[in-house]
Amino acid sequence: MGRPPQADGNISVRTVEPMPGYADLITRSCSALLSAFNECRGCGFELSKRTLLENAILTWSDIVLFAVCALGWTVLRQALSAYIFRVSECLTAHFKQSHN
Repeated sequence: MGRPPQADGNISVRTVEPMPGYADLITRSCSALLSAFNECRGCGFELSKRTLLENAILTWSDIVLFAVCALGWTVLRQALSAYIFRVSECLTAHFKQSHN
């Protein structure tokens, strides 16, 4: 609808700031994040890092287990991707033959 007229009959007009571009948005958000990160020493990332270093005890078996799981996940993804593409090729070939 619009803004109602003021007492003297004039309509007040506000200027609207244009939408920032993606580069401006990313620049502003990164600078705000970095300033918050630099100002906060007893909270957030610094506290998490300190707590992890004080309380986490990693053994070689933990590291090996992580590496085996990461390798297993990668192999599983590759095998499933190959299977899916093989099945889709078979279905495409079957579909083309049935319509010819």
